[in-house]
Amino acid sequence: MNLDQPNSAPSQNLDKSQHTWSWSVRIAVLVLLAFALWTLNSRLRHFPHSDPGIGSPAPMVDLMRLSPSGVADTYQATSDNQVTLLHFWGTWCGPCRQEYPELDSQMRELDTVGSVDFLSVSCEAGGETAQELAKKTHDYLESIDASRNVYADPVGATRQSVANRLQQEHFFFPTSIVIDQQNIIRGIWQGYEPDGVNEIVALIRELLAETTD
Repeated sequence: MNLDQPNSAPSQNLDKSQHTWSWSVRIAVLVLLAFALWTLNSRLRHFPHSDPGIGSPAPMVDLMRLSPSGVADTYQATSDNQVTLLHFWGTWCGPCRQEYPELDSQMRELDTVGSVDFLSVSCEAGGETAQELAKKTHDYLESIDASRNVYADPVGATRQSVANRLQQEHFFFPTSIVIDQQNIIRGIWQGYEPDGVNEIVALIRELLAETTD
């Protein structure tokens, strides 16, 4: 008779329990790690004031207004004594099209609140003439009933200046930059985030309130 036999089942159960517990701990650690990374990512993306470009002078602006027939007058500086939103997007960019209707609506509403300049810059996909860019842009704006006041960055000088301020080689779409009344960058958003427009508008309202205090 094997005297060890009665103890074999409890031993196996214990080993199985320890194995299950080990995997439970591993899963719990992975979940906590994933949550920590998600939280960190959310903070980095939703609190743009940590961006290296924050506090820098406004980028050089060299834009041309897009009219339905092509390019019209130029715009070569952000305005003093008012808040400016410099926004880069493209009709070819899915995230841009997802964000733009809400952004346009909010900016039109802000027109009634204070002095805000919305520099909407439509960027080409590549190889388009000014007339082609203007037509694509205005066709899209008309389709969503958005403001037709929009600009082009014909030689990319403004985008290059923005990239220099952000200390990065690549340019992302959409990109939004809030510039205060002293021509200082106060907020930067790159890429699309569901709460991005609300954050942009909140910062603009905060800057407008500072002038009335």
